[in-house]
Amino acid sequence: MTDLTEMNGKRFAYAMIGAFATIFIFDYAFHGNFMMPYYEATPHLWRSNELMEQLVPFSIMNQLFKAGLLTWIFVRFMTAGVGDI
Repeated sequence: MTDLTEMNGKRFAYAMIGAFATIFIFDYAFHGNFMMPYYEATPHLWRSNELMEQLVPFSIMNQLFKAGLLTWIFVRFMTAGVGDI
């Protein structure tokens, strides 16, 4: 019997990459398509495009962090019947 507290690093990395791709694509589609008319209608509420472009690396780091955290939570609490959904 395997110890449920151990993580398979390779599978964890693949799951994290999958979660990151999902978050990245959803954010791009949501903000780039659905929310764009609202952003364009209220430019005085948002940062300039130049400043937003400077903040893109922080956005990607945030998405990587969220993907890692969500993957870790899933592995930690939903492995082999330990969790209850």
